[in-house]
Amino acid sequence: MKSRNLFIGLFFIIAAGVFVVNEVGLLGDISTFQLAAVIFLIPIIILCTVKRYFFGVFFPLAVLGVSFSEELGIAEYTGWPIWVVALCLSIGLSLIFGKGLSVMWTGDFVGFGGEESISDDENDETINHSVTFGDSIKYANSTNLRRGRLTSTFGELTVYFDNASINPEGATIYVNATFSEVNIYMPKEWAVINELGSIMSDVKEKRTKQEEGSSKVKLVGKAVFSEVSIIYV
Repeated sequence: MKSRNLFIGLFFIIAAGVFVVNEVGLLGDISTFQLAAVIFLIPIIILCTVKRYFFGVFFPLAVLGVSFSEELGIAEYTGWPIWVVALCLSIGLSLIFGKGLSVMWTGDFVGFGGEESISDDENDETINHSVTFGDSIKYANSTNLRRGRLTSTFGELTVYFDNASINPEGATIYVNATFSEVNIYMPKEWAVINELGSIMSDVKEKRTKQEEGSSKVKLVGKAVFSEVSIIYV
């Protein structure tokens, strides 16, 4: 919620600044589309820079580059070169600083989210589940869970871990939520380490006191324009 409020606040502040500058004629013949691009994309760039989510920095910058290509004198580079540069910079800096790809690179698989099929296949150590443009409920029954991957894109995903047991060494669950609502139910005996990153999202946790020596579960990944709730049962 704080990220959303910050985005809205920045949106109106930048909108006010652009309006004043435009009224005094300092922006010249800039079109309405260009003004809208500045007002909408600059807050996203600022927030993503703070969060070190570089895909949310360089691709909006590429859009602004295309929008102002004539003014910047880069019209001949606004085809595929500008998008290749944005992609390479995003991947490179994400790998160096270790945040932007944390949800994508998980050791056993590499993915960029948004899977179109829902998979209920699981073994004793791994659970994978995804939903795109839909609703889905998943019941995890693993007896030696070590790793999980939950992906939701423009959907609503609910996962119950209350009937699952984790490996004595602990487990890591990757959450990739984009324009989604994700509800994760976990046993209150588990010691959950919440390391979920968020971009203009609300990550809520209803925590109860865990006992000493509780099984440890680490939640990592990224929520973008989403609401993620962690509920202990």
